[in-house]
Amino acid sequence: MAEVRVSDRYVRSLFDFATSKSNLDKVYEDVQLIKNTIEASSDLKLLLRSPIIKSGKKQEVLGQIFKSKVSQETIDFLNLLCFKNRIDLLESIAVRFIVAYNESKGIQDATVVSAVALGESLLKDVKTKAEEVSGKKINLTQKVDSSLIGGYVLRIGDRQIDDSIKGKINNMRKATRLA
Repeated sequence: MAEVRVSDRYVRSLFDFATSKSNLDKVYEDVQLIKNTIEASSDLKLLLRSPIIKSGKKQEVLGQIFKSKVSQETIDFLNLLCFKNRIDLLESIAVRFIVAYNESKGIQDATVVSAVALGESLLKDVKTKAEEVSGKKINLTQKVDSSLIGGYVLRIGDRQIDDSIKGKINNMRKATRLA
């Protein structure tokens, strides 16, 4: 819980700093790049969390990875996290920053899970439906799960619309057990 509070403080600081510099959209892109890079590299995750590796070395590695790819505000923020020995929170901060940015812009993440990959036309329809349900602009992610047999499951925040064959079969099983 303490980690969440500390992460939130850094998120607010970065958000306010980027806003004051009129660079919020660029910092958002930078944070997405950082989050994706950390998620893709288990070695980088281990480096950031290691209490044995000095923060100066972590700062050097992050500089080599991101120096030419992110804004100076983001580099300054990474350096601050290293200086304060909070770089181990970078992934958590990145995730929470993206959520804060999306909230400020009225964007909500949604995921559609289907038995097969959906075409562009169907994805547009699902996105339109999700925007109608949520009342916000939707950032839609697609996943494939062949166990659904057919149909789809749409998750918008804490809401779920299950229009899959697997879901319907499970609902019928539950109904027959209760009868």
